[in-house]
Amino acid sequence: MPRIANSKIMTSEELRLHKQKLRRKKYENKKAKIALMPPEDQQKIREHQNEVERKYWRRKYDTGPRQPAKTPEERSAYKVQWAREKRQRVRIELFNRYGGKCVCCGISDYRWFTLHHKNHDGGVERNHTRLNAANRLYHLIKQPKRDDLELLCYNCHLAEDFFGGCPHKDPTSAYFISREAT
Repeated sequence: MPRIANSKIMTSEELRLHKQKLRRKKYENKKAKIALMPPEDQQKIREHQNEVERKYWRRKYDTGPRQPAKTPEERSAYKVQWAREKRQRVRIELFNRYGGKCVCCGISDYRWFTLHHKNHDGGVERNHTRLNAANRLYHLIKQPKRDDLELLCYNCHLAEDFFGGCPHKDPTSAYFISREAT
């Protein structure tokens, strides 16, 4: 949709370029103003800018004090551990958001939970989003709680998908009775 900037109708791409040009001009003006200052003041301004940038990146990415890994093997092990901890935090957050226990049997151990699509359309969603398992969880965290998902333990989820029901909900099912008899 066209937008108006400086009494001229612009496309979104033109508007983006115009804003980029204004930012660059503002930066160059600031740089020129700093260049006219005495060297001591320039040094103070640079130190301040560096400190602001360090604080920004620390706040954005740092999760706490850690010792840096020294060898490639240690760095690799650190990355694996960090990813494992992040997945665990995401799983716990989703676990709490969707009730904190299996809706069928009531088990409340987050290590065994799975998210079940009530409409059995999980395959369609996986093909549509094209995300791997971990990224699907991160994607779900960003969305509000969905009504078409429920929390099931792994056993109840498999029973629901393969047998059409869980023995906790319908213990008189013909499949489960015949399995117990053998």
